[in-house]
Amino acid sequence: EVDVGVRVLAPEHPGEEDGLALRLARSKDLGHLNGNPFAAPASDPLRVRLLVDHSIVEAFAQGGRAVGSYPYCRASPEDTYIEVANLGGEEIRINALVHVLKTANVLPAEEAWEWAEALI
Repeated sequence: EVDVGVRVLAPEHPGEEDGLALRLARSKDLGHLNGNPFAAPASDPLRVRLLVDHSIVEAFAQGGRAVGSYPYCRASPEDTYIEVANLGGEEIRINALVHVLKTANVLPAEEAWEWAEALI
């Protein structure tokens, strides 16, 4: 059995209620993503892909066999940490690849002011 907890958009030292919590589990050939069941043969590695934006997290388990979109309003823009916890008894191996993208929807303060002035 595999049982993994993931917390995203959390502060550096999260408490139990900080960040958005997701749970990925498998028992025999049945997986669960936050309680939603999907086929997950024990012979295959358990996989989840997370897309984390400023206010929403999308999760795709086993290549899309289970999906979820979770809106979340973080307390601070600095709350960008990810925490992974093994909640089961079986040893697990985690491979993680993180891509950080630049934002396109926030103007620097000076540019925002000039743009606002031009509209007045």
